[in-house]
Amino acid sequence: EISERHLQNAERALAGAADRAEFKPLPGNIALARAYNAQARGQVADTVKYAELAQQLIPAEDVYLRAQAVISLEITHWASGDLTAARRALDDWMNAMRQIGNDVFVIATAFAVADIQIAQGLLREARRTYEQSLQLAAEAGPEAQAITAHHHLGLALLYHEMDDAEGFSRHWQRAEALGRRTTLVDWPHRWHVAQARVKQDGGDYDAALELLNEAKRVHAKNPVPDLRPVEALKAQVYLRQGHLSKAQAWARARGLAVDDDLSYLREFEHLTLARILMAEGQNRQAGELLERLRQAAEAQDRMGSVLQILLAQALAY
Repeated sequence: EISERHLQNAERALAGAADRAEFKPLPGNIALARAYNAQARGQVADTVKYAELAQQLIPAEDVYLRAQAVISLEITHWASGDLTAARRALDDWMNAMRQIGNDVFVIATAFAVADIQIAQGLLREARRTYEQSLQLAAEAGPEAQAITAHHHLGLALLYHEMDDAEGFSRHWQRAEALGRRTTLVDWPHRWHVAQARVKQDGGDYDAALELLNEAKRVHAKNPVPDLRPVEALKAQVYLRQGHLSKAQAWARARGLAVDDDLSYLREFEHLTLARILMAEGQNRQAGELLERLRQAAEAQDRMGSVLQILLAQALAY
């Protein structure tokens, strides 16, 4: 809301400017800011509207801003589950940044690419993406290395999943050290969620819930879609604790039902609902929901989701 007031002030100032040529980039910048705000709110239609407007208004010679407009438009594919298109958009953005010599943005974008690869079930490709971007950061110098906390954290979690304690510990410690200095707005949330995952896997459910509560407190909206909401993660911890009533209360508050329309943004919530139904002994309903989720994930070639759903289906059977 505060951002929008400043954008309106900028528009009024532009309308009253004696020489508008001096402010040629401003209309495109304003549209791009509105696209960013809409994306952070999850308003896909407004994101598309303002990103397309920004593309029309930004001068052709401004490669950086035009690339921003393109990625704002194309990243809507990520939220809708079209991960192939989302990866293509991120690749285009990284290529544009290479053209203007902005290695820092190339490196920063790599962890988003790895996120998508993990969602596609491509864990080894994700590991290569992290490792290649860390190598580029080492060559680019201290400024680039300062933004690699996400990359080390991503590698740590991959090694955790592979049950490689040495690899996990090495990258986890590096992520923690770099995270204290990073300026990336989503780091505190991502760090606390990762800690909660490790605590949960170790059976320390109370600590996991405390960390998830802190993750919710420090969450800052940004264009990257929030595919695993904290409250859904907490509901899964409740199930592991045997606190079914708390998980049921969450599902009621979210208005979740087995016959809901499905979307990628709510996939994890519906997967959690299926686990709640199993805990209630309603395996048939859970199975029907899981089968719909599996078909939707397979249709978009999201193999990371398919694997999770198949495991849940095995439990249901």
